[in-house]
Amino acid sequence: MAGNPQIPLPYLDWDNPNKQKAFHEWQDFMTSYLTIHKIENENHWNYILISSGPKGRDLLLASNISSEEKTNPENVWTIFKNHLIEKPNKWVQRIELQSYIQKEPETIEEFVLRLKTKAEKCAFATIAVKEERITEQIIKGCKYQEEKKKLLGKPDLTLVQAIEMVKNYESTTSSLTDCKSASKYSERTEHGQMDFVRHRESRR
Repeated sequence: MAGNPQIPLPYLDWDNPNKQKAFHEWQDFMTSYLTIHKIENENHWNYILISSGPKGRDLLLASNISSEEKTNPENVWTIFKNHLIEKPNKWVQRIELQSYIQKEPETIEEFVLRLKTKAEKCAFATIAVKEERITEQIIKGCKYQEEKKKLLGKPDLTLVQAIEMVKNYESTTSSLTDCKSASKYSERTEHGQMDFVRHRESRR
């Protein structure tokens, strides 16, 4: 079936620095395009080739994929996936995870998001192990010394508990800061009013 000119053919963004995102977006759009136009599986590779441009053509040629193998679109997608998405070295990722600390302007939720994103690349054996490593890093990297001591004092601390404890600490600290600011503002206002009254009285 011929392509609908109203729906442009998606193109692979080779210049996107986030190669993984570029590949998955391209694959998703291409899958929808091929489905809408009811392109037969054996012809998918032609459209993939065109949408990937000259670099894609060079990549397929270098892969030595046969004509028969091209008729299975999974074979073609795998070539692009292996080229664009580099498998992270789990040892390097784990070492880098151990160096993460909570930055000064960062909330605990923002810090945990960074930890979870990095942990996804660490290839931990189970979810439980991954969460335990994240919990360890929260304790190690927490910027609040008082709260860090409390976290260390809980031998059966879970990830959820660690996050909630630090969130509550941040919330309480923020409330106290707001109260102090309001109090100082009130004092300045009161002093200002008193000065105004004194000034007015002195002119009588």
